[in-house]
Amino acid sequence: FEIVQEQYKPAERRSPVERRTRTRSGTTLSGRNEPSAAIESERYEKIACRFEDLQGRFPIEVGHIQGYAGPGCDILSFCSASDREDFRIGKRSDYAEYAVRLIEVKGTATLDWVVTLIGNELNAAREIRLKYFLYRISEQPNSPIQIRILRNPLADPQGVESQVEIDLAHAIATECFTMTSIESKPMPESEPTSAKAGSQISG
Repeated sequence: FEIVQEQYKPAERRSPVERRTRTRSGTTLSGRNEPSAAIESERYEKIACRFEDLQGRFPIEVGHIQGYAGPGCDILSFCSASDREDFRIGKRSDYAEYAVRLIEVKGTATLDWVVTLIGNELNAAREIRLKYFLYRISEQPNSPIQIRILRNPLADPQGVESQVEIDLAHAIATECFTMTSIESKPMPESEPTSAKAGSQISG
């Protein structure tokens, strides 16, 4: 392999008040274009909303509001339809005060129950605490939908494992290299073997 070090410039961080909308075209939190992931995420959120309906609460999806200005969750659930409508039309913005649940939805097609909280999600879990809920939804073919719910997840010492996220795109001291297979590059021309042999004899 051939390794080349490239000039590196840390990526600019997003404004703390910037809002990003996740649409069906697939703009995800990582900024990558992943249509299927975005659609699956919306499906799990709708399953969670249906669960809330059946529990007698009044949910509204807010996962499209991203960044530090957002609620830091996917769903706000209220105890009445009027409270939900007040939030929807912007009559009240203090959702942390009158929503009964702030729900982060994490879906999986397996029985993996591990969930990672980072960024805005983690901040909300730290600040909201008792009203913050994790909904882990597992949907497998020919099986009932499974939902595991954890309230105030950071307060459960048996379920929390510390994790550090390192973003090399923003770190100042990151070094950047490219590595190309030598086999894919043309070999330099060399003298014919006969010519080399002749020069050795004459010497």
